[in-house]
Amino acid sequence: METKPPIPFKDLTSISKIGERIRTQVNRMTANPIFQIRSQKTPYSREHVEMSTFTEAGALDYLSCNGHNIPPIRFDHVDSLHRCHEMIAIRNFLKSGEYDALCELAEIARSLPGRGCGDHIDALLSKLDETRAEQRKANE
Repeated sequence: METKPPIPFKDLTSISKIGERIRTQVNRMTANPIFQIRSQKTPYSREHVEMSTFTEAGALDYLSCNGHNIPPIRFDHVDSLHRCHEMIAIRNFLKSGEYDALCELAEIARSLPGRGCGDHIDALLSKLDETRAEQRKANE
């Protein structure tokens, strides 16, 4: 992995931006890649996975924040999520852009006059607002 300056925290933690990076990054000829930082305390000790991320940018950010705590023998590694169906489903959701579409749909629903959809839609929109507010607060 190259060493590049970390991207802004807001972009690093944005679900939309994570999906964009998954869609556009070089996957190192690996289906459903996961980027890993691995280390060994000595040349003879067992390899240890320090961190796994969906994107190379996530791995680079981890190294810039925590690399000083990782043993000196380090491997930047790309592995596959082959047959790890939960992680593949999450990766595919992030990659699909569906989150952006759901947010846009919520904004459209919010702007409809006299929605007439009952309390269920209002409850969902409120929950979405709370979640987005929590995410913004965590990113500050």
